[in-house]
Amino acid sequence: MARIFSQHLQIFLVAAGAVVGQVLIKQGLRDDGIISFSLPGLVVLLKEIFTNSRLFTGCAISVISSILWLTLLSKMDLSYAAPMWSAFYFILLLVFSSWVLNEHVSAWRWSGTLLMMAGIWSLTRG
Repeated sequence: MARIFSQHLQIFLVAAGAVVGQVLIKQGLRDDGIISFSLPGLVVLLKEIFTNSRLFTGCAISVISSILWLTLLSKMDLSYAAPMWSAFYFILLLVFSSWVLNEHVSAWRWSGTLLMMAGIWSLTRG
């Protein structure tokens, strides 16, 4: 039982890291405006990553979260870990988007996410 709790906690922490990274990236992009998908846009984005503390921190947290994810996958079945990560990620993303970014999250998004989580929960039961 303690092993399962530890695995779930680790997956939760990786998902939380991914969400925090994404929220910081979004906040940093709000500071700097729209980035175009082009060579000049890439140059601007790289400059912004290294001069905007939110973008830099968000990217760094995302990289650390990805490395931790790799370590988890080396110990766990992907078919178990990925759905659990997704469930945590989806709910945390809606909460952070609503509370931190002040985005409007409709009842449809909440209900859709809860429906996905129910499906994910059933995937992890077997």
